[in-house]
Amino acid sequence: MRVNHACKLLKETDYSIVIISYESGFSNLSNFNRYFKRITGKKPLAVRKEFQRYL
Repeated sequence: MRVNHACKLLKETDYSIVIISYESGFSNLSNFNRYFKRITGKKPLAVRKEFQRYL
């Protein structure tokens, strides 16, 4: 659920990855990156670039 929210923020905003991690309920960036990659198989920045490619 938190990763889905983070994906939505990555897609719809230009917030930094740090802000998105805190907005999604993670306490620190490294924990967010690790959990995000475990769930999606990609790093948050790669997901953002993927979304931007389709715009």
